[in-house]
Amino acid sequence: MSTFGLTMERNSWSPRSEEFYNQLLVGLGDEVIGQGHMVIVEIVADRDEELATYARWARDGSVDAVLCKDIGVGDDLEDRVDQLGLAHVVLGDTHQPVTANAVAVDNAGGLREALDYLRAAGHRRIDWITGPPAQFHTHVRMQAFSDYLADGLIEGVAAPANYDPERCREMLAAALRRDHPPTAFLVDGDFLATVVEDFVRHSGRVVPTDVSVMSWDDTLTCQRADPPISALEHHIADLGHAVGRCLVAAVEGRQLREVGPRPQLVIRAST
Repeated sequence: MSTFGLTMERNSWSPRSEEFYNQLLVGLGDEVIGQGHMVIVEIVADRDEELATYARWARDGSVDAVLCKDIGVGDDLEDRVDQLGLAHVVLGDTHQPVTANAVAVDNAGGLREALDYLRAAGHRRIDWITGPPAQFHTHVRMQAFSDYLADGLIEGVAAPANYDPERCREMLAAALRRDHPPTAFLVDGDFLATVVEDFVRHSGRVVPTDVSVMSWDDTLTCQRADPPISALEHHIADLGHAVGRCLVAAVEGRQLREVGPRPQLVIRAST
């Protein structure tokens, strides 16, 4: 029997992250607990405490492998875990260089699929409200958006709101003041997507008649919005199953890298 560990950063906790981790843990647990393995989760304050937790686990042998996630651009997390001698799995992006077992998500492909749908619906001016650019997955999505613009398929702006609703509203106000404002917003996060809907409505416009809204994440928040928000379903429980398979392989000394499930567009009344 092996024990697998992962940490969650307290400061990043939100309804959005709670739903993500709940689904991830359901899939992970389904995959490994039936095989006699255990999963432990520890809440940490920041990256320093995360690394201290890994060091403690390595010293006392309480964990056989850990899950490394939320890796930033230029982040040395995997190297630091390697130095501790801990087997590990990286949950990252298909463009992310890793040496360990990994589950890679095609963020660029998901973004292109969302933009393709909006473009097919007639939109040519689309803004992308993003998360923190320092996160590798956000960096990849922003690059994919830039490539889409460079191909001349749409016009638009990638605006990092960093999951901050006030910053999001400031960006929306500036966007809607343009001579040719966007007719659609793709939003990194379900809560900010509701902020966009509300702001558009209070500007005197109608969703989706005047402006369409799509969320990167599909959650109950999107489903219960008025109007319900179109979104990308990422099949997080299936992602958890893939993480579990890679963790088991890591402690058995087998190399295994999987590509995460392909995002699926869920079309609702906001587009």
